[in-house]
Amino acid sequence: MKKVMAILLGLVMLFGLVGCGNTEKTNPDDGEKPSLTKLATPLVTLNEDTGVASWSAVPNASGYAYKINDGVETATSETSVTLSENQTLVVKAVGNGTEYSDSNWSSEVLLEGPYSYVLSNNGTETSGFNVYTLDGEYALETQWGEKAHGDVLQPNTKYVLEFDAALGAYKSPLLFCGVENAKISDVLWSDCTYDDRDGESTLADKLLEVPYLNHRIQDVEYGSLHRLNWGNYWGLATYGWNPSVAAKQTDGVYDTAAEGFWTEKPNECGCFFGEHWLATEKTSAQVGERTYVRMTVEFASFDEIMGPDKAWSDTIGDMLGGKTGFNMYAFLNAAHYYAFLTGYKPAPIAGATQSYAVNEVGEESTGVNIYDAETGELVLDSMTAAGEGEVLALDKDYVFEFKVNGDTDTPLLFTGIGNSVVKNVMWSDKLYSEGTDEEAIADSLYSVNFMDGNSAQQALYHRLMWDAANNKYTYKAGAQIPDGARLSDYSGDYGNECPSFNKMNHFATGKTTGETGKTYFRMTVSFYKFLHIGSGAIVTDKESDNYGKFAALDANMFVHHAGGNYSLYLANALPEIDDTEVEEE
Repeated sequence: MKKVMAILLGLVMLFGLVGCGNTEKTNPDDGEKPSLTKLATPLVTLNEDTGVASWSAVPNASGYAYKINDGVETATSETSVTLSENQTLVVKAVGNGTEYSDSNWSSEVLLEGPYSYVLSNNGTETSGFNVYTLDGEYALETQWGEKAHGDVLQPNTKYVLEFDAALGAYKSPLLFCGVENAKISDVLWSDCTYDDRDGESTLADKLLEVPYLNHRIQDVEYGSLHRLNWGNYWGLATYGWNPSVAAKQTDGVYDTAAEGFWTEKPNECGCFFGEHWLATEKTSAQVGERTYVRMTVEFASFDEIMGPDKAWSDTIGDMLGGKTGFNMYAFLNAAHYYAFLTGYKPAPIAGATQSYAVNEVGEESTGVNIYDAETGELVLDSMTAAGEGEVLALDKDYVFEFKVNGDTDTPLLFTGIGNSVVKNVMWSDKLYSEGTDEEAIADSLYSVNFMDGNSAQQALYHRLMWDAANNKYTYKAGAQIPDGARLSDYSGDYGNECPSFNKMNHFATGKTTGETGKTYFRMTVSFYKFLHIGSGAIVTDKESDNYGKFAALDANMFVHHAGGNYSLYLANALPEIDDTEVEEE
């Protein structure tokens, strides 16, 4: 009997334990059950142009939740959210609660509104330039990085602009442009920053207008094209300027918009087009321990400067590094400052997705046809109406045809065809598609050498001279290129190092429009590599909305002819960028 009772007692205890296990409750404060699988965290990307933040779908997610500015958690089944300026966003994937638990919150993304900032010569944000309100508050502070993305500056408001003269290996005056419509006063050197100026030691300075150092070139008119002669060919990181003209001032104020203020012509090269230059009279070597130079500036309007002093990349193709559309440029002790004061951000470089042409004022152009040489079919039909075609392929023959009649008697000048084979160069009175009974004149291409004066150094930086009176480029013809030869075997002595057509070699026809009297020019071209022309010719037509801007950015080919220019987009050929760290000049 005791044995039976022992068995029954054991059974009761067993079932009791089982019962206890089945009725155990989970404390809701203890979190998810350990058996649940945590979902992957969404990776959020932000399109700063559209404000759309998006993420890829997370496997097994039932939905998503997000918080804007760390606010209320909002559920969504979508994988994108549109943000407004200065909003932050975090996102998590939501689990079903039975098999999957919620993910961690994503890293925060921020859609910044417009802000001021400063770039160095290599296109990265830099330090050493501050902007203050008159009461000493930061509008932009880059020296310590407290406000490297600063306020958007406003017109008709006084600001104090300050540069750190302790930076840079050389001792120079402060050279700057971008003040075409401004009032400047209180130019001085100090041993303190403006926000810490109590008890400072200052030294007043004045501004000089900067004329071009034209004794380095035989053609004095060249000075109107390229105002400053960059002297780094022999490792001299200083401009070859001669600031001997005192800038006009009234009661201590330099009013750059006043009639007769500027006595020098503005720069007409693609770098700093339309800009005049000012410099301090003193250099940083003449001011003792005063390592800051500052001035008060009131902009009535802001300049929009298109090109830097030089392209940064040592590879084929222009690497402007985002240095277009800035409002002010300054050079001090070999340090470069490209100041974007109005919040403008240049669009990132992009290769062509269709073939098309633009003209000398940056508008889609007529006057260009491209044919498949094998089939005769049009790849780009843009002779009588602006059109778009398919992008071109490598190692394939294409017939390029241009309408080239105009008022100027000039050869055709080409850029961007250095990595191609060219043959069947000719002028004609008929279109290629019209076939027979044409009156054609055969021609050849020639390499182009710089129309140099007495400065081999200057030749490196600006390959071509623009003859404004005759509306054409001037240069020296180099070697004649045999029909069907690789043009890279017949390049000129140097590639251009001005930002316009940077690193590009030029080629020209042997005959001119006046000599041939023909309306059309054509040649058969096969590219074994497409080149990327970061920036080309500047728009000089003051009636154009694009005046002062580059007619084309990120194109593949440029043609100057008697009636104007063609910039051609042919392929998605982005520049080859060398990521190797290089010490900035």
